[in-house]
Amino acid sequence: MGEMRREAGKKRKIALFLSVIMLGALVAIAVEVIRSYQSGDANHPIRLFQQITSHWYRRENFFAGRERVQVLVLGTDTNWTEKNIMYTKNTRSDTMILATLLLEQKKINLLSIPRDTRVEIPGRGFAKINEAHAIGGVPLTLQTVQAFLGVPIDYHVRIKVSGLKNLVDAMGGVDVAVEKDMDYDDNWGHLHIHLKKGLQRLNGEQAMGYSRFRHDEEGDYGRVRRQQQLTKCIQKRIAEPEMLLRIPQLAQVATENVESDLTASHLVDLAQIYKGIQSKDIRAATLPTTPQDFVEGGYEVSYVVLDDERAKSLLDRMARGIPPLPQEIRVEVLNATGANGLARKVGDILKNYGYQISYVGNAKNPHSQRTRVIDHTGSGGVEEIARIIGDAEVAEDNRADSSADITVVVGSDCKL
Repeated sequence: MGEMRREAGKKRKIALFLSVIMLGALVAIAVEVIRSYQSGDANHPIRLFQQITSHWYRRENFFAGRERVQVLVLGTDTNWTEKNIMYTKNTRSDTMILATLLLEQKKINLLSIPRDTRVEIPGRGFAKINEAHAIGGVPLTLQTVQAFLGVPIDYHVRIKVSGLKNLVDAMGGVDVAVEKDMDYDDNWGHLHIHLKKGLQRLNGEQAMGYSRFRHDEEGDYGRVRRQQQLTKCIQKRIAEPEMLLRIPQLAQVATENVESDLTASHLVDLAQIYKGIQSKDIRAATLPTTPQDFVEGGYEVSYVVLDDERAKSLLDRMARGIPPLPQEIRVEVLNATGANGLARKVGDILKNYGYQISYVGNAKNPHSQRTRVIDHTGSGGVEEIARIIGDAEVAEDNRADSSADITVVVGSDCKL
């Protein structure tokens, strides 16, 4: 337990799916630029601008009347032939995110599904969820995830793992604050990660290694968190003016590495709906699981198994639109004032409102001026708790290993 890192008060890292939307809109525009340029039309930028703005002003929205749309985002793994040739057909999914687009609220919920989660694959039996793609591609993956989560899926986006490498190289590299020294070699999987801690410009191969590294105590959860960090760095890089000169290369990368049943028109509409979206409007969480070994075919196989009770509550609020009850939200209260008994007082007040108080104690830094309410799991309830304790700052910090959904850090400005 303890006070969150200083970054906890900053805005949440934008997660993978928003990048897909933004890149998709960029690609739609870039493809039109290239096509009109190749047609010999000297006024193609003007024509393109007229086409796009007229589309928006017509409000020709493919999602009219929809409150929410569910999209499964897949990052596919790679395999290698005996002749050292890479291929992606019948490969496992390396990343799996259920994105719930709350269209009327203009918010996005992102729920990461650990790749080693034990599920029943239709017609196959129990296996890791990432095997569904290797067995039956996108159709079987969609069928498996829908049955497993009990949530309908409207669209999918599939991205080759190599697409990240190609995208970063097309951008001329990306600046990343590497969080630790990383050394890992997998000759069979052609994965070689050798990075030193610190801010540096990574090329495509290095960025892909950073996003795939999971050989530490955090395992798959740390990998998901680093993917979110890298995505924010890529977005920042794409926004730089020099990227305008690289539009043809970026469009080519997307064409070769991104496949979806969302059309360019869908993506333009989504970009319009979510124009100006703030980080606070995007929640990210990971399905809660616990490690467990099973004996299958005479061999011991390591899985992670869904925590049914916590997962149901998370799915209700993240994907099904069912708000959580106070008794479903676990809250820890940390005293950062140095004054005795204040955290216990705040905890008792929240307990009277029905919240689960999982821990009460002192923060590592006992001299915080500002009271903060920090959401770790996208649980909801942070705004209400901030109101109860009076004008507290709301923040987000995804901690997959947290024993609480929300942390309240009581500062000296607390008037209770």
